Amino acid sequence: MPPQDTTIHAPITTVPSPFPRKLFEQAMELMPIFSKLYARVALDEEFLERVMSDSVVKVDDFQRHLYDIWCNVRRKGISQPLHLGLFRSDYLMHASCPDKLSLQQVEFNTISSSFGALCTRVSELHRYLLLEPAILFVIQPNERNTFDQRAIEYTLLKKHGISVPGVLEHFVGKKYVLKPQREGGSNNIYKEDIPPTLRDMERRDEERASRGEDVSVKEREGYILMSLIDTPKDRGAMMLRAAQDDMSQYISQTTSELGTYGTALFKKGSEPVIRSGGYLLRTKASESNEGGVAVGFSVIDTPLLI
Repeated sequence: MPPQDTTIHAPITTVPSPFPRKLFEQAMELMPIFSKLYARVALDEEFLERVMSDSVVKVDDFQRHLYDIWCNVRRKGISQPLHLGLFRSDYLMHASCPDKLSLQQVEFNTISSSFGALCTRVSELHRYLLLEPAILFVIQPNERNTFDQRAIEYTLLKKHGISVPGVLEHFVGKKYVLKPQREGGSNNIYKEDIPPTLRDMERRDEERASRGEDVSVKEREGYILMSLIDTPKDRGAMMLRAAQDDMSQYISQTTSELGTYGTALFKKGSEPVIRSGGYLLRTKASESNEGGVAVGFSVIDTPLLI
């Protein structure tokens, strides 16, 4: 890892990844619907109190702290009637059969909705790289005959606009996951790790009961059991990370996660103002269960709509 007082570029792919246009457009169409739904739920205080007060807040400290803050603000009186939601809805492609892909939602983020600005820059970079002519020479290590090769390169570009070859011509067990009420990465429990984790939860419930604590809500109720999404295979990507000395690394099996951004400005008694705010594509090695960019699993990508 580089020193903490240095500036490095964000991890990215060097070329965009193919993504079905139909699924991309479906995700973009869904975003304003989800934004409006969450705005409505956020204003329904009676519903939130009924759902939250006697459920996950009893076994999840993070959710309990959020709930306590919300209750304190309500008691003191909310001075600002306007609410602003900055959302991101994340999706994976699901291969229900070899020749058919569908869109499956991973999560809806109300806090961890970052990289809206960086993904725009990466898209601009990919657009530039794909449109700019390039010459590829296959050379030996410590090549010294560079001037002869440069002369050929400049002649091809100047007289014929030849790109030799284009970048795109070269790089053309278990079924469940246990998710807590969190956003971002590194919190999920996967596959064979689930049974021992559930046994540990039962043991902690028993310990709480032996101390006379309220165990009407079990620790496992702070989690959601979801089916794993079967992502398509044989999707490679060129990844560039600062720790790799600016050398791209080809990963033959990757998974791409599409996020769509939305905003909602809302208050009681009026219709929310909903806007869609673009998209983010993150790509990781398929062998990795987690997918965060900041924690080092994914890189920022761009969808090449097909």
